[in-house]
Amino acid sequence: SSGINAEYGASKFDLDCTHVLAASVMGDVNWFIYGTFDTLIDGDLSLSAITMYLGRSIFEFQRGWIIAVGGSKLPITEGDEAVEVADGACLLSFESNYLR
Repeated sequence: SSGINAEYGASKFDLDCTHVLAASVMGDVNWFIYGTFDTLIDGDLSLSAITMYLGRSIFEFQRGWIIAVGGSKLPITEGDEAVEVADGACLLSFESNYLR
């Protein structure tokens, strides 16, 4: 446990581990979104990765605009065509400084 004792917000929880941010277990394909947090040098908490589980597929958004798929970094450049992940269930693109 991090021992964080903030008065408000998510920092009231132990963020030293991964947390479910969203999930759906209804319908044909189950999906889960996990967030991993870490502590910065100045002591502030930061979201360091978002991991998506879509059926049997896993991909992760990491700090620094890195997308990891199947243990490899997915090259994605602003303005390129969308890239399929999760067996084609998701399309990722990088446009106007936003991952979509």
